[in-house]
Amino acid sequence: MRAFSILTALFALTACGEGHDPTDEATDPLLLPGQVEVGHFRVPCQGEARQLCLQVRAFGEPEFELFYSEIEGFDFVWGQHAILEVREEALPDPPADGADRRYILEAVVDTEEVRDAFELLLEAGDVEVLSPTELLLVDGTRATCASADLCRVIAGRMDGSQATVRARAGANPSEPLSFFRVM
Repeated sequence: MRAFSILTALFALTACGEGHDPTDEATDPLLLPGQVEVGHFRVPCQGEARQLCLQVRAFGEPEFELFYSEIEGFDFVWGQHAILEVREEALPDPPADGADRRYILEAVVDTEEVRDAFELLLEAGDVEVLSPTELLLVDGTRATCASADLCRVIAGRMDGSQATVRARAGANPSEPLSFFRVM
């Protein structure tokens, strides 16, 4: 859960007034101290249970990291890259096996539609077959397959093995993901 430590460090630096120089060549000019970048697709991950995690990157971090929590007030949209201002709060009585912090959306700084294809490494329990050409991901996201054969291949690999699937977000948020290749 390194993303938690990244966000904690981000907010600690911001609160102390110490941060990176925004003109530093190594930083992304779109991301400023106190902001978090959210990738345009979720990734299957194992937290307390199988789930789909956000991919986040804090100011000054070169790589996206898995984020096992949610950001309260933020509605993730497949195919939408976002830059957010997020506030972190300690939970007064956290559960023994749960998060000790919550993250709250302060502002959506910027969003950008991304229609690039991406890969998902799916395991048993990540998908449920709804119809010959439609699957349901563990978080409730619907995905259509380019063909019934493709859906059969994906479902067939969910018997304990893994399947790397090429996908693309729909043209608008109400459309399901599109699975078009298994590797």
